[in-house]
Amino acid sequence: MVIGITMLKVLLGYEVEAYNFIKNLKGVKDAYPIVGEYSIFVVIQAENNSILYCIINSLKDMPEVTSIWHILVSKTPTIMAALETIA
Repeated sequence: MVIGITMLKVLLGYEVEAYNFIKNLKGVKDAYPIVGEYSIFVVIQAENNSILYCIINSLKDMPEVTSIWHILVSKTPTIMAALETIA
């Protein structure tokens, strides 16, 4: 199991539409609207790195998404356990 955490910049005015779409994507464990430089914080869970990168690429390909920043990719049990406490 691989966990990826990323933040997305979304076109002004499309934040709610993008959030509602992203939170229902297969592989997206959690999505949170945030305020600041980025619009949406996304936690992705995949079986392996290849699937994780496919999900990330599908986020990049969204017309509303202008930028994406990955801050963590991990398959360690410690990280996964920490993420479980967030949900």
